[in-house]
This record gives sequence, structure tokens and C-alpha cells, in this order.
Amino acid sequence: SSEELVNALPPIVENLENLLRYDLAVPFLEKAIQYYPEEHALYDELAYFYLNSPKIDNGRALQMQNRALDMDPGNDYYLNNLGWIKLKTGYLNEAEICIRKALEFDTDNENYWGNLETLEYMKEHRLNYTQYLLREVGRSEFDELDMLDFEDQTEACGKYNKDRIEAFKYHLLEKDELNPHEILDKVACLEGFTSTIEQHRSAEHGPFLFENPEMFLNPLRLHMVNFIFNSLHIESDYLIEVGKAFGLFYRYLGEVNLISPGTAKQFESQFDSLTNEFSGKLEEYYRLNHDINIDDNEREERIDRLFGMFENQ
Repeated sequence: SSEELVNALPPIVENLENLLRYDLAVPFLEKAIQYYPEEHALYDELAYFYLNSPKIDNGRALQMQNRALDMDPGNDYYLNNLGWIKLKTGYLNEAEICIRKALEFDTDNENYWGNLETLEYMKEHRLNYTQYLLREVGRSEFDELDMLDFEDQTEACGKYNKDRIEAFKYHLLEKDELNPHEILDKVACLEGFTSTIEQHRSAEHGPFLFENPEMFLNPLRLHMVNFIFNSLHIESDYLIEVGKAFGLFYRYLGEVNLISPGTAKQFESQFDSLTNEFSGKLEEYYRLNHDINIDDNEREERIDRLFGMFENQ
């Protein structure tokens, strides 16, 4: 029934979204609309997948979202979504009207306020959405960060880092050179390693930003060791994939001028070299870690020697 379909829909489309399978979600929803044309939720979902499918014109997303809103005019969720589509397609004044109207219905909705904040930043700096994701951390923003405590600095820098990865993901989708699962693997490598860095940084070192690779390159060996130590078990092939993902990511940051191409190349070379070196040492590391014939102090010293932790960082 129509009601059963709508109830079953959220986990299905969420799973397809998480898998970046827009190519499967679109025909699924189009077919569902053929059977249940009166269900406005289907048009709302289809609008989202049209918007995020690189090969589909954004005008179709606007058409579907307007259809959903025509069928349920008082739905603030649909209003906000229409505003988001207009934001991403560059109709910022119209986007603002939609999002503010949605806020009239739900003044406490953090998602709506976040969308409005993004929109206002884009309008002030005259950016499109991709440019927003890749916005530079200007001098004034750095000064503002300096005034925050370390926890707030880390949260602010984490937002920038997350947006860089989001831009990279859309870049790979648009290039259409990798399969969706390969793109997800790259993103997972970036997020996993970055999480390790953020966990082990302290106020002494300051927060971590991707476009400040000196924060990354100088203690890179230490970051790599922490990443291995934090993993219950990591395969050598996976460690090499982490290196490839970061190399590709920093090449992209060089292409969009967040860092210099020379710095991107240097980073790619160092990360590739270190992941290849460490991948060859994982077997010995796990052997030492489970050797009951050596005490803890000796084990720690031998592991430090294995990974070159006595070298200057």
C-alpha cells in the first residue's frame, strides 16, 4: 500500500544515499511515483537524489521539490529542502525566502539555522556552494580562532576539514572515474586517519587544518604510529590505501589552490613513502605485540625502534 511504502522508504533511501548509489535511488523513486503519484514524500526524496546526481539537470530537482510543496504547502521540511536546492543551484535570494519561511514554522530547528548561516556566508562572500566548501580560512578567521579555547578551535577547524572532504567527494563523483564504493573507501580513509590526528593533538600543538600541511608533515611518523596503535588490526594493503587516498586528496587541494602544487606533491611523496615503509613492518609489530616472552618495557622499546620513533620528528 501507499502507506506501507512511505513507512519503508526512509531506511531504503538512506542506505542508498550512504552508498552514493544515486543511480539506483533515482529509478526506484521514479517507479514508486508511477504507482503512488499522490505521495508527496516521494517527490521530496526524488528531488534530493536529482540534486546530487552529477548527470541529472538541477532543474529537475527544483521541479520535484516544488511538486512536493504544492501537494503539502504547510510542510516546513519541504520548504527548507526547497531553500537548500535553491542555495546549491545559486538562487540565493529565493533560497533565503524559503529557509526563513521554514523557520517561521519551526524556530528551534538547528538544521534550518545552519542552512541559513551557510547561505548568509555565501551571499556575503559571493560564493557558490563548492567555493563555500573550499572557503579559505582568512586572517580574521584565524584571529577569531586564536581567541577560542582549544576545544572550540578544534570544533571550528573540524568543520573546515569536513567541508574539504565533502568537496572532494563531490569532485570524485563528478569526474566519474571511480565507482561509488571506491569513492567511499577514499573518504573513509581520510576520515579515519584525520580522527586519529584530532584525538592526539593537544593545545600545545593547536588544532589541525588540512591546508596547513606543516601541522601534518612534521609529525607524520607519529600520526602514522598512532593510527596503527588505535586500530585493533590493520592490513598492510589498507595502510597503503590510506596513503593513496591522502595523496589524491592533497593533489585535489593543490588543484583548487588551497595549498601550493609543490606542497601537495611533497605531501603525497612523504605519505606514500611512509605508508609503504610501515606496511612492511606491520607483521613484526603484531608479532611483538603478542610475544609473551618479552616484558612490556622491552616490547615498547622494540616497537618504538621498529617504527623509527627515536628519529627526529
